[in-house]
Amino acid sequence: MAETIFSQAQNRPLLGSYQRTPFTVTALGVGLVVTLQTPSATIVDEEGFESLADTSPVGSLSPSSALQARFQALVTQWKNNTLRVSSDLGEALMDWPYQQIIGLGPRAIPLILDELRREPNHWGWALQSITGENPVPEEAAGDLRAIAQAWLQWGRDQHLIG
Repeated sequence: MAETIFSQAQNRPLLGSYQRTPFTVTALGVGLVVTLQTPSATIVDEEGFESLADTSPVGSLSPSSALQARFQALVTQWKNNTLRVSSDLGEALMDWPYQQIIGLGPRAIPLILDELRREPNHWGWALQSITGENPVPEEAAGDLRAIAQAWLQWGRDQHLIG
């Protein structure tokens, strides 16, 4: 069963829950329609364009083999694409496969944390974008190993990794 929420306000977040699944949607225009279908929400704008948002609760993440395969393919593509732009972090973070990983939503968190455990890399931006949190202390800025350790501790604290 789907629930539909209509927003008449611009740039105001809609907050609530559907079948115990938390969700937050920011209305980008007047009359934005959000249709929730656990574990995702279909967002339809005024012009009829649809996008899909993951509304799975972070605490119940269990990546499927299909998700793991997609994630690994995107990681490989991102690394291959960014080998040539290693000096431009902004370009690396805006690379399409990296943005697709962020688009996987909360289900990607354990996969990103596993990747961080294997090889510290610039995953802090993706994790912060997905979780809305930043456990990295200011003094760790620029230190990939310290950033990875902060996120891995966060993952253990959230019971997402062992």
